[in-house]
Amino acid sequence: MQFSQERLNVWMYKFLLGSLPDRQVELLKKELERREKENQISSALERKILASFSAINPRKYLVDLINDWGKRNWGD
Repeated sequence: MQFSQERLNVWMYKFLLGSLPDRQVELLKKELERREKENQISSALERKILASFSAINPRKYLVDLINDWGKRNWGD
């Protein structure tokens, strides 16, 4: 099953806010894995969220990834 970019974006935003239900988190993970396999990842945020799913604490790891992204690019 494939999802539109708009739906994926909403799921990513809801995931970042902590309001994405567990069932949709699994769908988000599967969709990002599919897009990675098919070389269809279209943003750095998609890559970072996908990478976070491999961590023991995905939210903490995602925070670290985004903080590092800001530091490396803009000195935040």
